[in-house]
This record gives sequence, structure tokens and C-alpha cells, in this order.
Amino acid sequence: MSLWWIIKRLLPFVRPYRPIVIATLLLTLVGSLAAQVNPFVLHYTVDTVQSLLDRNLGLSADWNMLA
Repeated sequence: MSLWWIIKRLLPFVRPYRPIVIATLLLTLVGSLAAQVNPFVLHYTVDTVQSLLDRNLGLSADWNMLA
């Protein structure tokens, strides 16, 4: 029993739901791409906070970065 055999057997049952399946796959792709943005934002935030700490700036300087 191969994967293609299973897909061929399931295809008649999935065919009526084709738009939902396609939308689900597209939203999964968008979600996975959006999840890749998080490390870039985190990298920028950590570097900015570290540079503020290196310059001995207090919480008042941090509010500009958070806003």
C-alpha cells in the first residue's frame, strides 16, 4: 500500500471540499511565512535593548522603542 494509492482512494471523498482544502493549505503557507518574521523582530528588539543598556540609558529611553 503506497501513499499514492491512499491518495487516489481518498480523492473522491475530498473532491467536494476542494475549495476548503485549498484555502486551508494557503492559510497554512501564510501562517508558516508569518512565523518566520518573528526571529527578525526579536533580533531587532534584543539588539536595541542591548544598545540602550550599553549606553546606561534608563527606562525613559526604552519607551520610545516600545512605542
